[in-house]
Amino acid sequence: MNNNNYLNYPNTGAPNYTGTMPPYQNIQNPNNGNSINLSPEEYAESLLKLNHGKYAEFYMSYADSNQWKDRIFRGTIEDSGRDYAVLKQDDGSYVILWLVYLDYVIFPEKITHN
Repeated sequence: MNNNNYLNYPNTGAPNYTGTMPPYQNIQNPNNGNSINLSPEEYAESLLKLNHGKYAEFYMSYADSNQWKDRIFRGTIEDSGRDYAVLKQDDGSYVILWLVYLDYVIFPEKITHN
């Protein structure tokens, strides 16, 4: 009996992507037209780490939720990791945000980046 049946699934047309990070991107800076190369060290997780202690607004989307389609979380970045950020909210409570639901972050002050 062949126990490797999982290897015989038909091709579903999904792309054959085996990496863990998306490819590098060039982003045009609208202020001066220079492009910015994003290396893996400059993904959201690293940018959040560089900005611990700063106030930010996290815009999150929860597509499968009837109660919370879109939410904004405001507070100071206390900690962050590969897939999460910890905010100390304005009311003193703490919230862990899973970055898979993150749309974008707004900082009211200058941020630190590489």
